Amino acid sequence: MDRLRPRSMDTRENLTTTTTTAKTQLPVRLPTDQYEALKAYAFFTKRSMNEIISQAVQEFLTGSARSGQMKTMLNEAQDRYRVVLDKLKDL
Repeated sequence: MDRLRPRSMDTRENLTTTTTTAKTQLPVRLPTDQYEALKAYAFFTKRSMNEIISQAVQEFLTGSARSGQMKTMLNEAQDRYRVVLDKLKDL
């Protein structure tokens, strides 16, 4: 029966990779050749495609130049919406 279960349902894998961070589902459309390459890479590395994509996004967002850009955009948004954020924080 375990063979029919998708890798993401493998409780042994989930015990080692699960974190307490909330997750949101995001559909991603890839060209077929990229999907096939990702699928093969996931198979050979024994990792889920989700795990590989999540790591790639994290590395992209924490890159030194992008990290500074993200902080600047966050600070600008906080300044712009300060009144609303102050009102929402007590809800």
